[in-house]
Amino acid sequence: MLAVALVAAVEGQVIRVGIGSCAHQDSTQAVWDAVAEWKPDLFVHLGDAVYADTQDSLAMRSTYLKGFGNPKFKSVRKQIPFLATWDDHDYGANDAGASYPMRRASQALFLEFWEEPESSERRLRDGLYGSQVIEKNGHLVRVILLDTRFFRSDWSKDSLPGRRYEQDRDPQKTMLGDVQWAWLERELRQPADLRLIASSIQVINDEHGWEGWGNFPLERERILDLVQAGPRIATVFVSGDRHFSELSRVSAAGRPLYDLTASGLTQVAVNGHKVPNTRRVGNPVSVQNFAGVTVDFESGTITFEGITAAGDVAFDHIVPVHELIDGSK
Repeated sequence: MLAVALVAAVEGQVIRVGIGSCAHQDSTQAVWDAVAEWKPDLFVHLGDAVYADTQDSLAMRSTYLKGFGNPKFKSVRKQIPFLATWDDHDYGANDAGASYPMRRASQALFLEFWEEPESSERRLRDGLYGSQVIEKNGHLVRVILLDTRFFRSDWSKDSLPGRRYEQDRDPQKTMLGDVQWAWLERELRQPADLRLIASSIQVINDEHGWEGWGNFPLERERILDLVQAGPRIATVFVSGDRHFSELSRVSAAGRPLYDLTASGLTQVAVNGHKVPNTRRVGNPVSVQNFAGVTVDFESGTITFEGITAAGDVAFDHIVPVHELIDGSK
């Protein structure tokens, strides 16, 4: 079953996780060549694997057939294990949440095309949340995959220019729903040397007024508090959606939390550097790209990278693991 599936342990002191989102079915998707060359132990796809905005299941199936038939995508899936959730466009409607009427039919198609095992818990329950473990030589990285669509309350529209949604502090609004929140609390008590919490939308940057956890400040506070209140385990968020990649940092309970946004496998917002984010570390990547998290257990470091479709490293940032645990540099 998916929660918790164990990826076969292999030799080495380094674990590499590739991350990406937003790959349109009409693109050649050249970025997958660079992913294959980077050779991650796991690739976490954070959604918009196809753009299938529809309430017609036959039309959605046709879009999946085209997107998942892409030769480069098919090739990389044979070489590298994938773990995937959805975002709005493979869910079925732009910015959609729990009110999307075709969500269960959409989930069935998602699981079919991602070839989810018949025994998986994701075939037996609502939502795509789950976890997976990568282990090497006794070192363990736990990937906790969230579903920010199936249970999510509707956003509140913002009347200010340049902003789509306002921050809504209604305590009845939810990002994950009660069942998924309870599951997440249990997952955060599980052993790990590093936790990657995967959200299809940004967790830390709450300034731009588009989709993100910041639109529900109480829910954002809840997940940050929950992560820092549990066992002192190095934890990193990874997110997608934005059509450019960036690294964000916030301090919580005296310790840093990072959110590595990986977006633009094919879809690119060339003005990513103009998007407000006072918590940004380094420069955004506004070309076709994927991101990588490399954990080196021998040196005790985590390296965040943004890697272009040409295989070039557009940015990198190295953090000592102990800094994420106790706040010391």
